[in-house]
Amino acid sequence: MAEENATSNADSTPEQTAVETQEAAPQAEIQADTTPQDDQVTQSMAIEEAAPVETVEESQPTIDDIVAEALSGELTEETQKLIDDNGLGKHIDMLVAGHTAIQEKNNQEIFSVVGGQESYSELQEWGKSNMSKDEQEAFNEALFSGNLNLAKLAVHGLNAQYVAKNGRSPDKVIEGGGSANADNRPFSSQMEYIKATQSLEYKQNPEVRRSVEAKRNASGF
Repeated sequence: MAEENATSNADSTPEQTAVETQEAAPQAEIQADTTPQDDQVTQSMAIEEAAPVETVEESQPTIDDIVAEALSGELTEETQKLIDDNGLGKHIDMLVAGHTAIQEKNNQEIFSVVGGQESYSELQEWGKSNMSKDEQEAFNEALFSGNLNLAKLAVHGLNAQYVAKNGRSPDKVIEGGGSANADNRPFSSQMEYIKATQSLEYKQNPEVRRSVEAKRNASGF
């Protein structure tokens, strides 16, 4: 029997070995593509939402590309057709749900650094008016680095700047009845409202939809 196994192994040609290696490689790639990024947060956490990065269009998007597009709340017709043609609908929905849950958990950890979501929103608004573009870009780079500890450190730094300028932390401003957060401010333009309605949170969360529509009513359009 040992001689037969040895003979069988010896009969394997280099070409067969190469084919087996090539067949195994795509499986590893698919596994890598479907692994969630554990330390990511949602784009709404940015001080100023970054403009989309222009990339060279690829003939065939990866699973990660499709999930990222779905998380943005806007699937192109081409991507939707690719999903439908390959029967990937349920698979993509599961991946998006997993990514969304992880991002929400990470968001809550970031909020906890400064005492809650309202305090963080106050920091966001303050940062838009008091940080230079370079500072905003550096903050967002840390926030979306995929390293949650680095993101928390950036928020700690922003909070320290806020306290140095205002003499108290944003959660104390809110407790004192200050201009607590952007959720209560009217939209500055119709385009800002339209942008808010295109977010994944607006489409999936009834509370977010009610908040957005309340802001629209207060905006006068």
